[in-house]
Parts: sequence; C-alpha cells; structure tokens
Amino acid sequence: MKAVIMAGGKGTRLRPLTCCLPKPMVPIANQPMMTHIIKLVKQHGFTNVTATLFYLPDAIRNYFGDGRDFGLELNYAIEDVPLGTAGSVKNACGAALKDTLLVISGDTLTDINLAEALEFHRSKGSAATLVLTKVRSPLEYGLVITDTGGRIRRFLEKPGWGEVFSDCVNTGIYILEPEVLKEIPDGQVFDFSKNLFPALLKKKAPLYGFLAKGYWSDIGNLDQYREAQIDILRGNIQVAGTQAVPYQPGVWVGEGSEISADAILAGPALIGSGCIVSAGAFVGEFSMIGDDVRIESGSSIKRSVIWSGSRIGAGSELRGVVATSRTTIGPQVAAFEGAVIGERSYVGERAIIRPGVKIWPDKQIEAGAIINDSVIWSAGTGKSLFGRLGISGTANMAISPEFGAKVAAAYASLLPRSSSAVVSADGYRVSRMLKRAVMAGFLSAGINVYDLGSLTTPVARYAIRALNAAAGLQIRLSP
Repeated sequence: MKAVIMAGGKGTRLRPLTCCLPKPMVPIANQPMMTHIIKLVKQHGFTNVTATLFYLPDAIRNYFGDGRDFGLELNYAIEDVPLGTAGSVKNACGAALKDTLLVISGDTLTDINLAEALEFHRSKGSAATLVLTKVRSPLEYGLVITDTGGRIRRFLEKPGWGEVFSDCVNTGIYILEPEVLKEIPDGQVFDFSKNLFPALLKKKAPLYGFLAKGYWSDIGNLDQYREAQIDILRGNIQVAGTQAVPYQPGVWVGEGSEISADAILAGPALIGSGCIVSAGAFVGEFSMIGDDVRIESGSSIKRSVIWSGSRIGAGSELRGVVATSRTTIGPQVAAFEGAVIGERSYVGERAIIRPGVKIWPDKQIEAGAIINDSVIWSAGTGKSLFGRLGISGTANMAISPEFGAKVAAAYASLLPRSSSAVVSADGYRVSRMLKRAVMAGFLSAGINVYDLGSLTTPVARYAIRALNAAAGLQIRLSP
C-alpha cells in the first residue's frame, strides 16, 4: 500500500519554532511530528511512503533517511515551487500509480484508525474519501456535510459563524483511487479542498466522508502546540516510542537521566534522555522536557516545553513557556505564559520575559532586562535603553512607531500633571513619522505638546527652556 505524506509546509503560524525547522520536524513528546505520522501509517499497513518536501527539505531527509529504521520504504519528492496540496501529490506519484493511495499531512497529530477509513472507502466504491472529525470551533477548517450514507453533498472553506452548517471538518487525510489523480493538472498549483474536490462534486463522482473516531489536531498555532503536548500527558492520545520509563506515578524519564533525590517531580510530566535535574529543582505537571536538558538547583518549571540541549539556570521560573533547542536561560530568570524562546538564544540573569513574548533564534537578552515585546529583528535586548546617542536603533525595526509612543508615554509618567513637552525632528521622512508617534504617546498621558516641526538639535534644546517646557524629545537619523 502506498502513502504520500505532505511535509512541505513552512508552519509560519508556529514561528519562532519553525524558523530553523520545517513544521513536521517540530518535536511532540520529544520526537518530530512526522515521526508519529510515519509510525501511524506503518501500523496500518502502508509501507511504501513518499514525502513531499519544500521548506528546509534536508532537515527531513537527514533525519528519516530511506525509512528502513522505521520499517518502511521512504522516498522524497522535492518541489522547487509550491504546487498546492493536490499538485504536490500528483508530482510525487506521477502517472505510475495503480493502487489506492493514502494522503496524510506530516505536521498533524492523530491516532485515527486508517484501516477503518480504507475499509469504508472500499465498501462505498468511493473515488475519493475524506477523513472527517468533529471539532468544537470549526471556523479555521474546511466544513463538510454528508448524507446519511456518508456521501458528500457540500463543502465550505473556513466559514464565519453565520455560515456554519456542520461541525465535521476535513482532517487533510484522504484515500484516493488512481483515476482521481488524472483530474490534477501537471505542474500547476492545485489544491484538494479548493480545486479538486469541488470539481469531483460537480461531476457527481462518488465522493465520501468517513467520520473518524480518535484524536486529531492540526497544531496550527502555538496554543494548539502546547495543548497537544498536554493532551499526550493526559492520555488523550497514545504515542509510541518515547523511550521513557515510569519513574514515579505520572512521571516518565528517559535513559541516562540523573534525577537528584532532592528534586521534586509532579506528574504528568515527561523528561527525556540524558537530562540532569539538580537538587531543589521542581518539574511540575504538564511539563515536557527534551533530551540532554540541564535543570539547575532551585529552578521551577510548570506547564512548559523545553527542547533538547537547553539549560535552565538556578532559581529560574518558567510558567507555560516553550524554550527551543540549545537555549540558555540564566539564573533567576522569570518567563511567563505563552512566552517562546528561539533556538540558541541566551537569556541573562534575572531577566523577566512577559506573557506572550516571542524571542527569535540567536538573540541575547542582557541580565536584568524586562522584555515586554517580541524580539525579532534586533540582535538582542538589554536592560538599558540609553547609549551615547540616547535611544537608538534601526528605524521601523527596533525603533518603530509603537515603540516611540511607548517611550513618550513612559517619559510622560514622570512629568508633572498638565505640563508641556517639546517634540521636534530633523528633515527626514522617517524622523517625522516617528515624531508623530512620540506626540501621540505624550498626548495619551495628558501632556501638552509643542510640535516644533524640523529643527536642529541645539535649537531644540534652546526651545525647551524658551517655552518653559518640562521635557523634550528630538528624533533624528544617526549622524
């Protein structure tokens, strides 16, 4: 039996997790997502597998090789340009397909019984069968409505609440007969849900939906990523091959890990292989710790996902955090719910990372810094904003209009009530743009503003005294 695993997605909604990895390689229970899919298709008798690749293909090829370690034959079809879901499958199979084909996404988490879906497909004489599941909020998915026999009558892609007519959604798992692929044009962008299936429905081809039991998540965003890890620890889905053994009730630990007798573990939790958990450290419920992670004395981790090779400094507190591979978190750091720390980043001693902040890979966060906004473009963030030239940075990156408004509002909080501030800029357009943002920040805090237009710095200094203003800001390009 042949299967195609679609593994070309960039996973942009999961960034910064996918800055350095394709989405199918993002770890779930300490293994790449695609590992769980490969084991699932093998379990149900599909041993001839082709993976369609586009984004960072070598990461997948180097990890899975020819598939023999997983008990199947694994080939690859690499796209130079995106061809859509159906176009990529046609590109992978060519014209040689002679048997029923399974198509499944490599970046989902599921334990759906594929053998039952295949049996349903054959019993109905279906040309194409879509595996369906029920979800609580169907707005992000393609809706499918079927008659009592399972034949598909209607599709609707990503509806609003006023358009919702079903809670059955398309899982992206398809069973196709060879003749269906003939409907897909060669070398063109062509999608299953937008193009192929509506065309088959219009032709009245036998198109069926199989409502599956079991767990399914497309892990489309960071919240769903964290929730999928928790679902595994809760036992909502069984995943094989984590290579961990029970250490105490609800806690599994991998081979070679050293857990201090004075460390505190609370399940459910998973700790990978080769980890060191020092005396006084606490690993709390719903935490997923990767391989070769060092958790130092007095640190506390709750509801967090720590990828392999990371180090958590003494006395640090992580609450609902994702720390990716080879991150270093210094002593006494506090990071809160929804924060994500990118690969190889360093967070200095006593830094605070606010909820929802995302730090992109290879960033340096200085000791004592308080990070309120995501760190994407700059090399890092320090605890002091001020340097030789005042507050400086790249316009529209480090120094954005939002940043300018926040600086002015913070400055205004130090000034007497109903006082005045002078704002000026040099003659460049970017400076004038930031000046307007600074004025808005002052005004939002109840400070009167003198807009002096374009001035040189010495004249702006004189204007503050001449106008008896309480403060002044000038925006200029670096000399």
